Amino acid sequence: AVALTLACAMGGSSLMQERGRSNGPLTLSSSCFMHGPTCWSRPLPRLSRSSTKSCKGRAPTTCSLTAEQEQELNERRFMEWLKAEGVRMADVELSSFGGIRGVRAGSDLVCGETLASLPRKLTLCVGNHQPCPFPQFVSAKFWQLSSMHVRLALRLLFEMQRVDSRLAPWLRLLPPSHADKACRWTEERIELLADPALIEDISKHSEAIDDAYRLLLSLSPQSSIPLDRFRWAMDTVISRSFYGPVQRIVKEGVWTRGITTILSVIGMKYQNLYFLSPPWLTRFLDGTSLSDELLLIEPFIDMFNHRTQATTDTSFQLLSDTISLRTFEDWEAGSQVFICYGCKPNRNLLLSYGFVETDNPVDTARVAGGVELAREVLQSFREEQGIKGVSDEEWRWRIAEVGKGAALKDAEKLEILRNGLSWRSACSLRLLLNRANSTKEEDIKQQISSGERRKDERGTGEEDVEEDEEKEKLQTEQLVLRVAVAACERESKRERKGGEDAVVRMYHEERRKLLQEAAEKMKTRDKINRETSMVTESVGGWMEEQEHELRR
Repeated sequence: AVALTLACAMGGSSLMQERGRSNGPLTLSSSCFMHGPTCWSRPLPRLSRSSTKSCKGRAPTTCSLTAEQEQELNERRFMEWLKAEGVRMADVELSSFGGIRGVRAGSDLVCGETLASLPRKLTLCVGNHQPCPFPQFVSAKFWQLSSMHVRLALRLLFEMQRVDSRLAPWLRLLPPSHADKACRWTEERIELLADPALIEDISKHSEAIDDAYRLLLSLSPQSSIPLDRFRWAMDTVISRSFYGPVQRIVKEGVWTRGITTILSVIGMKYQNLYFLSPPWLTRFLDGTSLSDELLLIEPFIDMFNHRTQATTDTSFQLLSDTISLRTFEDWEAGSQVFICYGCKPNRNLLLSYGFVETDNPVDTARVAGGVELAREVLQSFREEQGIKGVSDEEWRWRIAEVGKGAALKDAEKLEILRNGLSWRSACSLRLLLNRANSTKEEDIKQQISSGERRKDERGTGEEDVEEDEEKEKLQTEQLVLRVAVAACERESKRERKGGEDAVVRMYHEERRKLLQEAAEKMKTRDKINRETSMVTESVGGWMEEQEHELRR
């Protein structure tokens, strides 16, 4: 009876015969659909995959569906629902790639083609200045204090408990859990990552979600959302939402908030243009008309998988009230069509989405211990030059010159890119290793300015200052590269055990490849710098000789 009633509520009588066995991954209490948001305590049991029906005129028998067949049935109904709701799509369809759902090209797709254009009414959307749309569900104060991701998670939970949700076919395809994401791993599996920076990110990510839930309980005591459902909704939003300023969502930057304001004024002056009036615009933007930042989940568009180098564009078209996804590359028939979730390193992909991208062009690695390693490199340089070593006192005021804020953190946790050291880490190390030949505090604090340093009898002090400044910059740069190369080589050689965990092993392998590639590029750069320095000194000496000869 519950199955049939749920079928009527979610899809109409025409689907009653099969709805009972196609609940899919939607894990809500059955009474959530019947009695509102008061029953989140137990998940909805998967409706039986067996239904009693007449097969070819014989007596009623039990016909069973496998999990794969049930999934295919839900996906087919979802695609039919999209078409019925006015979604325009290219020749694409849901498909499985190695057990992972994605989107397949049914025929050749060309650059500039619109992959999907979906009405705004089918999206879940919140704005940064949007008032609370359901004060009976959560308090307006909690809504006001919450981030956009928390707001969209609440919007998702509210939609799931509605009896008449038009998004039911899409909700049924959402994953029942997010155990694949690193933030939901067990502590033992997290430790296998052997990446202190990533482990710290995982801890902060989980704590932030739990802190938001504690705030929800304190400000919305009427809420009966359990912690596991709140975590699930947050994970869903983080992995499926699209974010951006209004100007970026609006197609090609033409329809902006300024245009919207102009249209509203026209609508107020000419009452026959009722569709341009402020009330209509408010309904049009679903209460987000005052927002300059939006966060959305777009059914079907959220089914595309990620590839960093995929070139796609998501745009909001005001007049047609649709959100469109276009591709700017060609796709062969039968191939998987990818979109780009953003330029994200593998640690972010693993944390938020649960996968690692092979040969990620924007991947980075953070290596701890940069400050200690910088001291070792400076000490080694001093020994080579026959200069006094680095004392504890000198190192303390060198660190003080860097600062105790973000700059020191960037030096301690070096961020390694594929082409070398990140700009922030490089700047911090330059401050730490500046004027490596000097062991005096006042010398390091002194700012080099033209004319203030030594001047010879010929009055060429400014030229000497510039030359010495260039030499010191080059010397500092060489030391920075030494630190970065040493960090990469040490980290890439460190033994890590991923066990039988394929994802962890892949993360380790991609990290090792990145560090090795960065080390080789920085070695090449250091070699070029040294050769350039030798050539510069040689040319400089020759020019001095020529100048002296001319003067003579």
